[in-house]
Amino acid sequence: MSLIDVPRLNLLSSPPSLITLPRELLNLVFDFVDRPSALALARTGSVFAPFCDKVIWQRLDLKLNPNHGHSPSTFPPEISPRVSLSDREERAWWKGEELHQVAIKAKVAMVHMRADEKRWRMVQEVFLEPRPGAVDGMLYALEMASSSLRRLVIERSAKTDFIDDWRPPKHHQSLEIKSIDRGLSFPFLTELHIGPNAIRFAELALLLVQASPNLRCLFVDVIYDVYNLADNALSWNQYGGPSFPVIVPPTSISTMRIRFSHGWPGDNPDRDHPLHKLLRWSPNIERLSVHANSRTDAQRKSIVETAHGLTKLEYLHWEYDAQGFVDDVNSLRDVGFLRLRLLVFHDIPWSVIIEQLPAFPMIETIYFSPDEHYYFDEFDELDPCEATSAWPMLSLLARRLHESPRLRTFRSSTYLDLPPDLDDFVNLHSGGDKERPIGEVWSYHHAGSEILHLRLMGAGSMMYRSLDLANAADQGYIFPRSPEEERQTRTFGDGELGWWDYTDLDAAVVPLSVLEEMRVAEGASIVQWERRGVEVGEAGWAVLSAWQQGC
Repeated sequence: MSLIDVPRLNLLSSPPSLITLPRELLNLVFDFVDRPSALALARTGSVFAPFCDKVIWQRLDLKLNPNHGHSPSTFPPEISPRVSLSDREERAWWKGEELHQVAIKAKVAMVHMRADEKRWRMVQEVFLEPRPGAVDGMLYALEMASSSLRRLVIERSAKTDFIDDWRPPKHHQSLEIKSIDRGLSFPFLTELHIGPNAIRFAELALLLVQASPNLRCLFVDVIYDVYNLADNALSWNQYGGPSFPVIVPPTSISTMRIRFSHGWPGDNPDRDHPLHKLLRWSPNIERLSVHANSRTDAQRKSIVETAHGLTKLEYLHWEYDAQGFVDDVNSLRDVGFLRLRLLVFHDIPWSVIIEQLPAFPMIETIYFSPDEHYYFDEFDELDPCEATSAWPMLSLLARRLHESPRLRTFRSSTYLDLPPDLDDFVNLHSGGDKERPIGEVWSYHHAGSEILHLRLMGAGSMMYRSLDLANAADQGYIFPRSPEEERQTRTFGDGELGWWDYTDLDAAVVPLSVLEEMRVAEGASIVQWERRGVEVGEAGWAVLSAWQQGC
């Protein structure tokens, strides 16, 4: 094995140390060195520089501390209407922003000075924050690192939530416009993040996806203050610019999180948002999170229809207008979401989940953040086995549960937020250590018949009352059975949390005691019995038949 060539060092007479290790061992050691340690070791001398380079240059940060040039207590103008700034404070803030722009330009220049061809090939991640004056240098760095780049993050610090620093004549300095004719290519890029307010034109996402044939993960948040190159005359056509390329579908994206709005009042309400185009051109999506602030019902429905047709989609997080999503899915004639296993909602009434549940052939878990918040500290103390009687089930709900034969769990949390990398989909599906189901579905099959058993957690008096259905909706009552059955409705009043059971067999209620006798007759444990799709033999079904004859 070769040894490190250290001038004027007698390896035989010197005690063993890190620099006396063979190069092969040092390569293995530096595989476990983090970036701060590598930076510190590189400053000790030139001996460790070759080993530190692969750690230091693996990640390239073309951004600064958000407080650089600013006082940490200073608020930028135009983004905090509750904060009144004097002219002096506003001038100080803009002066700080100018210092930040100068500093980031100097940092990019320093990176170029220290980089060489070998170091550029080590770069696998690039983090950048576009600022006027530094965009050309950032694009050059992306071009030089393109052959090895795996992950690209374009972000804007929280401190500069929105600044109109790209207004004319700086429009032509923006990353989007300078990228159009650059011929960018990232053959090995697999992950792309574009954070809130990081870009001015949403079409940049299209360009970068087009340049990345192996892209698998896309996260784009352009929910605020983003223009459209095709429609916004003030930001684009008025100053002229090259035509924007069109992506050739399909993409290779399998995980996507997109957050966008359908633009300004002057925009064309019928146009497709660039991120909606990306969604349509990505048939291989398996995990999807959507926040689409649509200005019209037609725009929202178009997005729902696109997601509805994704044949590989398994995990869906619908972050905005959950009621509209449910309505749109129920209005579609064709069966969609053929492989969907987990559905996550934000701010949707529990009553909508139960009364308007769409059919999903493969759905297993529905996770939602209700707008009717329960006290989960009380919920944790509940024993699900305390329920003793069964109630009739809505006929529509029973039909939807029959059409969703794998649905077995409803989960809920007062505060629901999905991490930007979507990795928590798996945890949501399993429920995690701190989550307990708010509802469970079990079913029992025999000779083509199916008994449904739904157990839900709810708050209130939970009693049946004889009410007029016309007034029930106005008073917030839910679970109407039917006008023919005394127009009874179940109500949520003030009270403690409790478990409530619903059963259905051809519109009839099966008592819990009968289900328990069936379990005993089948010789099944509770774990084996409280499942979806349990096959019941002759002995168990004979118990049900005897009960039916006795009625």
